[in-house]
Amino acid sequence: MMGRQDRDQRQLFYEFSLDEMIPTDHLLRRIYVFATTALADLHHQLKAFYSDIGRPR
Repeated sequence: MMGRQDRDQRQLFYEFSLDEMIPTDHLLRRIYVFATTALADLHHQLKAFYSDIGRPR
């Protein structure tokens, strides 16, 4: 069905913040720091293989 929907569809979606769901002292937060550092370096090494304008067709 196309066109503007007059019905409220908010109940079909939900919002939450993953950051709010993980406690501040959780192990995942410490792992995140190391993973981000390692992947940032990898990102720079692989940058030449990615398109500047998005995925080529």
